[in-house]
Amino acid sequence: MAPSSGRTCIFFPYYPAVQPVAFHLYGTTPVETSLDSPCTKGYGSYSAFRFSAISITPVLTRTLESMVVHDFIYPALQNPTTSLVFHDRFAFRPSGSTIATVITLLHTVTHLLLTNPYVIVIALDFSKAFDTVRHHTLLDKIAQLDLPDHIYNWLVNFFNGHAHQTKYGNVMSAFKSISASIIQGSAIGPASYVVNGSDLHTVSDGNNLLKYADDTYLIIPAVNVELRSTELSHITEWAKRNNLNSIWQKCHEIIVVDRKRKHKVPEPVQTALLQRVKVIKILGVTIPNHLSVSHHVQSVIASCAQILYALRVLRAEHAEHIKLSHKPICTLAYRFMR
Repeated sequence: MAPSSGRTCIFFPYYPAVQPVAFHLYGTTPVETSLDSPCTKGYGSYSAFRFSAISITPVLTRTLESMVVHDFIYPALQNPTTSLVFHDRFAFRPSGSTIATVITLLHTVTHLLLTNPYVIVIALDFSKAFDTVRHHTLLDKIAQLDLPDHIYNWLVNFFNGHAHQTKYGNVMSAFKSISASIIQGSAIGPASYVVNGSDLHTVSDGNNLLKYADDTYLIIPAVNVELRSTELSHITEWAKRNNLNSIWQKCHEIIVVDRKRKHKVPEPVQTALLQRVKVIKILGVTIPNHLSVSHHVQSVIASCAQILYALRVLRAEHAEHIKLSHKPICTLAYRFMR
């Protein structure tokens, strides 16, 4: 087993040209341990609990994983079994994006408002969703895909025998076996998470689920308001089976109404699990309960004003030292706004 700063996967005979290169670089092909150097998730705090592990896999490994994902897994997602659904998931797919998710959500809500006085949108949050996925549960779902046997066997080998070691400062932990988590930093990790959430369905066909990465949105029309508790219980049970935990304190509920409707209908009783809000932020887009775009526009303008003010102060205070020109400031502002 050769030392590596990331996880190197097993190279199977389907790609014989890769094996000699891997053997030349690493001395052997199977490497199943990883050394993770934690990186801080924000600024201003460097306590140990503020750090998150990031796995950096070798380029050769990512190249092979990308081949498996694009040549086998993505095509298999186009014709899934009846128990797996992928049309409601928009992340980590060739045609998926945050824009597509928001457009689909708004289209679904506005369409339901044609026949319902209000629509309930529930934003769900799963704690450490990528870090808690059980490998055996994931492989059971992958087995339902139309994959060649040697690809499935390679995936079983890929998720088998993981070990984790963390270095913080000058302290090195012992190796610990891993039977859960999806490797963030590998090419196959995102596609695996798509498969893991593919068996989460709604109880009623009249309700809708939209998924983007670990963000899940449940859409319930007024006609099915009595099924709200049933849907939440169903999602909770699914999360337990898949080793996921819902953070109900971070879950929100918004009641979208049609302001043009003449006869107003009382809003449903608030459930104890969810916090009801008038404005919600979905994948970076601010959406109020009456679907006006003014809130989002004001939010973007306010954010831009803050950034431009900071840049003006920076230029005024340090112009003599750093001599910021117009072009670097525009570049810096663009990167801030992204």
